[in-house]
Amino acid sequence: MSTAMPPLASAEACPWRRAAAWLLFLAPFFFITYGLANWSASQRADVPSLVFEWEHAIPFWAWTILPYWSIDALYGLSLFVCLTRHELDTHAKRLLTAQAIAITCFVLVPLRFAFAHPAADGVWGLMFDALAGFDQPFNQLPSLHIALAVILWALYARRLSGIARLAMELWFLLICGSVLTTYQHHFIDIPTGLLLGALCLWAWPFADEGNGRAIAAQWQWTRDMEWYKGKWDYAIYTTRTLTPHQIASGQFPPKEAIHVIEADGVPLAAILKSHDHYLADAYPQLYSRSFDSAIVNLKKAIAWNPNNEEAHRVLGGVYVNMLDETNARIHLKKALELLPENYEVYDLLGLIEFNKKNYEPAIKLFHKSYGLKINYAMAYYHAATSYMNMQKYAEAIPEYENCIKQNGKLPEIYMALGQAYFLTGNYAKCVEAETNAVNLRQEMPQAYQIMRDAYTRMGNQEMAQACTQMIEKLQSMGVH
Repeated sequence: MSTAMPPLASAEACPWRRAAAWLLFLAPFFFITYGLANWSASQRADVPSLVFEWEHAIPFWAWTILPYWSIDALYGLSLFVCLTRHELDTHAKRLLTAQAIAITCFVLVPLRFAFAHPAADGVWGLMFDALAGFDQPFNQLPSLHIALAVILWALYARRLSGIARLAMELWFLLICGSVLTTYQHHFIDIPTGLLLGALCLWAWPFADEGNGRAIAAQWQWTRDMEWYKGKWDYAIYTTRTLTPHQIASGQFPPKEAIHVIEADGVPLAAILKSHDHYLADAYPQLYSRSFDSAIVNLKKAIAWNPNNEEAHRVLGGVYVNMLDETNARIHLKKALELLPENYEVYDLLGLIEFNKKNYEPAIKLFHKSYGLKINYAMAYYHAATSYMNMQKYAEAIPEYENCIKQNGKLPEIYMALGQAYFLTGNYAKCVEAETNAVNLRQEMPQAYQIMRDAYTRMGNQEMAQACTQMIEKLQSMGVH
């Protein structure tokens, strides 16, 4: 076992290999999905066109196939002009997003280019022939060509300045105009392509743009009964996880709602605008055990909305931790009034009895808790601990096993299960549980101690000695 931290990877100034990897993915992805979208449209009997009458006056300029084709080279080169890994990944995500959205539109709403292509001679003719080798008169709206031009311009504009940048921007204007003068797109495809490109820039900002966080990262899911845990400015909540009592008692929509979506007078969802972050500020204070500060914020949340079940429940939990039974029961009772099926409240009420060593009533409350929510792991754990304190080790085992079934990532639970098996004389199962514990976290001398005792009882002195050596090693490192 080694406790040495792995060396931190240094930032790669010019991430060439990663750029090559992105290119090896994006290039086939582009041609395969683009080709599939063309094929999909070709299978339809009647693909319409969206064209204005005045577009018939747009000239066909064969030479503009050069700027049109040049976007391919600019696309591949762009991945290698990124200076950092973050810039590269952001740029690649923009390209990938534009491709995915455009291809989806091409498949769902296919359109056809309406004009016949005039003949082109010489080099320009050869370039048109090459284009016709994989392109067809479909894949129109939004113009992927335009969207990619917007994304590429945004990157090259970061690298160039002065005359070079002016020349680059003029060239990109030629690229955008060429989609019309090569008879590849109709006008309506251009503004929609610009919009798609702008959407990709907005969705994946570079580190120095805005707050540098992707739009996707600024959305977050909330767990059931934790609506106010995260800090948000706006939220969309539905009634999917609410009980009929919560809806009938007027708890939905919440007080912060600014718009409610209903069906036949029944609320289905609500858009909320945050009034404060009292609850969101209280959660980290709880984790750092700054209970007094948390209480201040939770009381402010309740003062603004006395029917905030989450605030009452969390505040009741704080008082449980502080062994303040009177205030704990006041707020837990209110939370139960607001949500009678409140499995977390029954667990907290069980802890009140547990703290007073009233294990039998505590266990009944824990059972009621996970009876309301079968996958609520903490209630199983608390019930098991109660049985252990009552020296009913056999009864504790199924509680621990159910806890692990719902959440098998906590080594402490495996260690406690191993101890229960040891105390019931099942040393093989004890070793199995403690092995699972140390596999999840090696720095657990208590688990090795229980395992050593089990091996000793089993007569396996070699493994017992190995456990002793691990205990001594951990202790020498200051792990107790």
